[in-house]
Amino acid sequence: MLRRRARLDGDRGAVAVEAALITPLLLFLLLGIIEVTMLLRDDIAVSASVRAGARTASAEPRTDGFTDDAAAQVTRAVASLDGAGLKAGELWVYKAGPNGEAPDACSVDCVRYTWDGSRFVRASGSWDPMTINACPMDAQHPDGPDAVGVMLRYRHFFVTGLFGTGVTLSDSSVLNFEPVPPTQGCA
Repeated sequence: MLRRRARLDGDRGAVAVEAALITPLLLFLLLGIIEVTMLLRDDIAVSASVRAGARTASAEPRTDGFTDDAAAQVTRAVASLDGAGLKAGELWVYKAGPNGEAPDACSVDCVRYTWDGSRFVRASGSWDPMTINACPMDAQHPDGPDAVGVMLRYRHFFVTGLFGTGVTLSDSSVLNFEPVPPTQGCA
């Protein structure tokens, strides 16, 4: 009996020590799960918004204001994102290269937009809609229609600061322009 009592006396405070060691680890894991979940939510919102913008732009070949319509669609799609993160990023609507790549700089056949606090507004660049090849494959256009890309950069700010101040999310979507009828200049 004395032996058992001696062993119990030596265990006093063990639970408090274990709790003191485990609680910060559990708190770190919990906050990490929250941060990663919020990051993934924003990443999905960025992806969905560029897809919506690309769908809008691709459906309006040779239409004045097709880049503005795409930017307006992205504006509607990013409603759940933080305005400060949008202010730190930018939106491009561009003519995609042969493999769907974006240009190095947004100037010709590319329009850059910035966030003004409530919507994306044109900042620079140009793209004449009448230069868009939206003809189905024919002898004049063996490569088929041009492709439009929409790229969004968004700054996700971390809430807890455990992983730094934030990270820049970037996503793009590329779609071929919808074919135009032969009456609009196709063979």
